[in-house]
Amino acid sequence: LACSDGSIWIEGNGKIFVLSNEQWKVYEYPKIPITPASRFIFQEASDEKIWVLGILNELYLFDNTFEQWITYDGLIFQGETSNRESWYLHRDGKVVFNRQGKWFSYGTTNGLMDNPVRIFITSNDVVWVIGSHEQTAAAAYLQNGRWIMTIHPELSWGMDYRGCYEARDGSVWFGCGVDIQLDRGQKGGVIRFQPTGDGNWEWKRLPEDENIIIGSSYGIGSSKDGRIWIGGRPLWTYSDGTWT
Repeated sequence: LACSDGSIWIEGNGKIFVLSNEQWKVYEYPKIPITPASRFIFQEASDEKIWVLGILNELYLFDNTFEQWITYDGLIFQGETSNRESWYLHRDGKVVFNRQGKWFSYGTTNGLMDNPVRIFITSNDVVWVIGSHEQTAAAAYLQNGRWIMTIHPELSWGMDYRGCYEARDGSVWFGCGVDIQLDRGQKGGVIRFQPTGDGNWEWKRLPEDENIIIGSSYGIGSSKDGRIWIGGRPLWTYSDGTWT
């Protein structure tokens, strides 16, 4: 991670290496109050604090100024909106967010799926949650304080937390979970949501050609020529309705 203060954060074998002012510092458990996880993910918040996530483990907040660590037990940091709302998944399956120091949560009673696996925040601060509901792929977006959820039985049993992407045209792409169940009519692929201009979204499952089966989506991105890339086995590209 390259931070706004010029420091570089690198993880390796359970240690955190920070290069600042041409000097290296090494942080590791138990010298600092952090998880003994072997892998970490870093993200800088808008206030220049560093979120440190131990993969499949706990989340920590590092204050660059005072070197203080804060642990939120049971929460997995997902992202932050431009107005500094921070969003998390809780281990009990709820979606949690912090607004100006106050905590709120959403669950199935609020219209969300019963098994969320990823919160995805677009460049326009639209908050999406993907996962599965009653063992069927599902996606939901927040509109005026209300969750709008869609169920996608033709896609898969769930959506892959790694397969999330916002394209240049503002469309949002979510990929299927691995091991699609053909006997349940699942066809795999991706779901493309496109904004309608009134705050709503319309969706389509791709590819429409049923002879093309995309059974995994480990990552989604695009190249300079506008092609959408779907990472899996095999690797697929999409452009102007054509899959290669």
